[in-house]
Amino acid sequence: MRPIPTSAIVALAIVIVVGVQRLYPRTVRPERMIVFPLLLVLFGANSLYALFPGADPAYAAAAVLACGVGMLLGWVHAARWQVHFDAAKRLVRVPGDPSLLAILLVTYGAHFFLHFAVESHQPWAASGGFEFVSFAAWGLLAGMPLGRSTNVLLRYMRIENGRGSAPTLE
Repeated sequence: MRPIPTSAIVALAIVIVVGVQRLYPRTVRPERMIVFPLLLVLFGANSLYALFPGADPAYAAAAVLACGVGMLLGWVHAARWQVHFDAAKRLVRVPGDPSLLAILLVTYGAHFFLHFAVESHQPWAASGGFEFVSFAAWGLLAGMPLGRSTNVLLRYMRIENGRGSAPTLE
């Protein structure tokens, strides 16, 4: 087996930095909140198909279903947030939250484990069950940040269009 590539260590450092930044309240443009979760979904899907090139299409369906469940969990989580909006400056202030750091670290650990299992030719890593669980776990983990960001973005759009009310930035 190969040694751990430098890129994997750099990726871990980036994951930690991004996660720690999300521990604190921040003010951002609402569109920016959706970028990172979308990248997580796209890069994760690409990586899974690179690891399991002949994966059964049913596994992709399981990933989409799990992503939907993850989005629902993320949506419910973000619905409890007290979010402040500034429609004039097009800004949203979201509270600090440790869950994204946890999700990123679990996702990184799972991804590292998947690569280890496949590259070390573990017999159980070649089974359909392992592929199914890999796709489903990825969908769940990628869906949660996407659901949270979607919730905040849609709340902002409602405020911007005058169909809702929320605390404003001052």
